Amino acid sequence: MLALGPRFFILIGFLLRLGIAIWNGFYGPSIGAELDALSFHLEAAVYAGNPSFDGFQIGWIYSNFLGLFYYATTPSLFIGSLLSCVAWLFSAFILGSCLRILRVTRRMRVNAILVYAFLPSSVFLTAVTLREPYQLLFVNLAIYGYLQVYLNRATKHWITLIVAILGASSLHGLFLAWGGFLVLGGLFVKILSRSKSRSWIEIARFVFLVGTLCWCAVLISGNIGYDFDGGLLRAIGRFRGNFAGIEARTLYASSFGNYEQSDLLLSLPVIYFQYLFEPFIWRISSIGDLVQFLENILRGWLIWRAWRALHAGQIDSRRFVSFIFILYLALEIMWSLGTLNWGTAVRHHVPAMGLLLLAAYARPVRKLNFRWRYQANRSINMHAPGV
Repeated sequence: MLALGPRFFILIGFLLRLGIAIWNGFYGPSIGAELDALSFHLEAAVYAGNPSFDGFQIGWIYSNFLGLFYYATTPSLFIGSLLSCVAWLFSAFILGSCLRILRVTRRMRVNAILVYAFLPSSVFLTAVTLREPYQLLFVNLAIYGYLQVYLNRATKHWITLIVAILGASSLHGLFLAWGGFLVLGGLFVKILSRSKSRSWIEIARFVFLVGTLCWCAVLISGNIGYDFDGGLLRAIGRFRGNFAGIEARTLYASSFGNYEQSDLLLSLPVIYFQYLFEPFIWRISSIGDLVQFLENILRGWLIWRAWRALHAGQIDSRRFVSFIFILYLALEIMWSLGTLNWGTAVRHHVPAMGLLLLAAYARPVRKLNFRWRYQANRSINMHAPGV
């Protein structure tokens, strides 16, 4: 299998998604193509009948974009699904470029692409008319721009980075804060990589910049439809509390409660853990639940691998890869605050997939590093005088 390169598996992954797009367009619906996916398609079909450039809304810009293609061609569900497949294809090639920039071995690139191309939830959700394949594309493109700017010193890729953040933010306001954290956090990592000592002035400057960014992000988010009256935690508590009393099979067992700010802070670890790993084995009641449970095990293993490798390896880009792992955790935390069931969570895991795979496969785990050291020391000792 290793004789086949990453591009081969990307192509197979694309053809697999293309098959689902054909089924969804002419015979479906396929898995994941109901509800939201159908709503975006129908909204795009209406927009195609009378396209205009006013009244755009965050999130629904995707339907406007799709509607323009429908206007130029025909309002076909297959065309919308095909565009999602193409978005995934570009995201896969960008992920491959990121792996090469980080000088990842061919074997590790193949392993990462295998997961990226054939994870069942990704296969189905990136082949229908949802925003997730485009969010995934923009997140991967943002990381590519980040690596080019901060690691390769290619200043022209500031345009790539900014366009990617703006593109992702147009699909969901959450990416505005995440993108700001990427820019400023990447700058901080670059400062640390230039000096052996960590200046308190540099750290204070970074904290000030992050605080300013968060304040600006809240102001902007309030102007585009997000209500942060009373503070961020209170707004999150209001949102989650609105679902109190609703019973559904896939809702988390501890999603609700008396969400005062202190209560919400104490509940964050539980909320995050449930977001990452629900459904637990005792809550599985369908084949879909079982598949998601197995995917969650794989996700847990990838997180463990990325965490274990934080201090392993000798590559120069270690700080940058560690920051990518932090970006993954941060993005998933942001999603978890507004996610209340594992049916929605599986969709929100898709945009962060490239981040997790980069963090997990961009360097060897500690065991492999120790083996390399043992072999190196043995070679030195064999050539030492008197041996």
